[in-house]
Amino acid sequence: MMIPQTAPCFEIDLPSMLPQSNYAIETAIDQMPRLFFGGIQTAVPTMRRILVVGSSGSGKSTLSRQLGGVLHVPVIHLDRHFWQAGWQETPSLEWQSRVRSLTAGEAWIMDGNYRSTLEMRLAVADTVVFLDLPRWLCVLQATKRRVQYAWKVRPDIASGCQERLFDPQYPQFVRRIWAYPHRARAQMLARLVVVQKQKRVVHLTSQTAVSQFLADPWCYPAGLQRQPTDVAYRVDGSVGAQLAFDEGNFC
Repeated sequence: MMIPQTAPCFEIDLPSMLPQSNYAIETAIDQMPRLFFGGIQTAVPTMRRILVVGSSGSGKSTLSRQLGGVLHVPVIHLDRHFWQAGWQETPSLEWQSRVRSLTAGEAWIMDGNYRSTLEMRLAVADTVVFLDLPRWLCVLQATKRRVQYAWKVRPDIASGCQERLFDPQYPQFVRRIWAYPHRARAQMLARLVVVQKQKRVVHLTSQTAVSQFLADPWCYPAGLQRQPTDVAYRVDGSVGAQLAFDEGNFC
């Protein structure tokens, strides 16, 4: 039976998956009801290596944890691996090596921007989830998180990195979030225009969309959602090296 071109799901090759690993077998078994329900064959994506990117405060870590529970895939918070005790950054060469090791796993959900390793992660990912929520909501969620974890260590951060309630750098942090749509977002969209030709890109622009995606991540429609106020997508061959994401989760 021909699958309509408008079908939101992707095709998966179960015979090639089954011998590979326990994870592949479990994934195939979970998806079989979708493939053959009612005698109608439906395609589904593999979703084995998933990147979650977006502005600070957009909820990347929360979405990753929730998605990991749905897909039974291990979650990797890059912040936990980048920041050392006392909010010390990992040296560049060590960070490159660490991310290379993390991406070697056969299945993961990895959240965080980190410009210097983005291309490395995109090369091996099969799915990219772009959390593209309104900036006012990102500021609100980031502020709520800071109050909630004041003088504590967030679950997505390494030990020894307490959240500081009164931080002189916080106003600058908020300005970065507020400025995100003007440069970093446009450049990320431009990069994903290219990426979506080879990978599954999921573009979530509201909390309702996030809930719908988590309810059925296999069949949530893929592709970038163009908004009326979007800056025109600028596809530049060098944009991958020029993404305006500071190290850390600032953008």
